[in-house]
Amino acid sequence: MVIIMATTKEICEKLMAVKTGFTAPSESHPGELRDLTLADIGSFLTYKNRPDMATIEARMAADQTELKPRAVTDALKLDYNFPTEAFAAEPVFNRNCLFLALNISRREKNIFEGKEWYNFHEIDPKGSALTHVFNLAMMTNHDVFRGCYVTDILKNTIETEASKVVKAFNKPRDAEHEEAYRKSANLFIQECAIVQPKHLVVMGGDVASVVTQMKKDGLFDQAPDVAALVENLTKVDHYASRSNSTDYYINLFDEDGNLNLQES
Repeated sequence: MVIIMATTKEICEKLMAVKTGFTAPSESHPGELRDLTLADIGSFLTYKNRPDMATIEARMAADQTELKPRAVTDALKLDYNFPTEAFAAEPVFNRNCLFLALNISRREKNIFEGKEWYNFHEIDPKGSALTHVFNLAMMTNHDVFRGCYVTDILKNTIETEASKVVKAFNKPRDAEHEEAYRKSANLFIQECAIVQPKHLVVMGGDVASVVTQMKKDGLFDQAPDVAALVENLTKVDHYASRSNSTDYYINLFDEDGNLNLQES
């Protein structure tokens, strides 16, 4: 595979050009459907304000405060929103890793329209979403991960409770669900072709099971680069699975971005 240098803006444009074949209810036009794009499903590990870990740890040590989601967020005024100015700066896109989660989780009823690349950046200040987004932001707060692409393997499944998604996935699939399963695999192939990641990091055992099953089902037979990524994937706990163990995510990777195996 020939790796072509590209900016984040160029990668976004290529991803936006992909037709997903999936739809979702339109909030601006009730009763109608709108086409889902990869900007609804995927995003980038880029934030409006996320200082490096040395800065965060120094500030919290000076304040004699634990590295907890609310305390850190308030003390350093962290902003987890996706910065559209990332496109204007046109940095060279970081292909080191592609991070993979299970499905789209939506908490705001009108989230789909007008908020491109908002998935994985959604904050509900009064709920658990703050901890989840904080954990993901801290887990990937290393130069080797900043700006990397993150997406879901099941592209049309919108559900906040992962257990329901897993339960449905494990049932025999009818023709409609089989088509969605295969379309999800094909979209993942297209994402990988655009992003050209060096490594695949899957967040949670359920994600690993789904993408590995796709490989077993032969859905990546015509995409050897994707099959190789899946064969050599790195699995870490999902950022929501240890909601009270922020230290796990902060210490998950060493300063070089290597997985601390003793922590996994």
